[in-house]
Amino acid sequence: MPRRPTPPPAHVRQWFARQGQKGGETTAERMTPEQRSAKASKAASARWAKARGEQPDNHKQPTAPPDTVVTLPPDLAQRLDALQQRMGLPSRQSALEIALRAGLNSLTG
Repeated sequence: MPRRPTPPPAHVRQWFARQGQKGGETTAERMTPEQRSAKASKAASARWAKARGEQPDNHKQPTAPPDTVVTLPPDLAQRLDALQQRMGLPSRQSALEIALRAGLNSLTG
């Protein structure tokens, strides 16, 4: 059975805690009052969400795996390819994302 590492001594833990506090103070000094307020509001929202047993707003939702394949109708695929070329986009997926944001209106022309 592997041996568990021994925790660091108390004075070492205190030193690291002080260093972390210094970093936070330095970061706060470099932020504008609006940025500090926004960060504090976000932290408070996360604490309240945690207290209610909810996921905080800034929690990343799981995304679909990158190898998910979607088969498009041929006419839509051709329109996306045309949009991709017209706008100089790197992929058909980029064209689809733009078209979805625009309500697919950009594919009718």
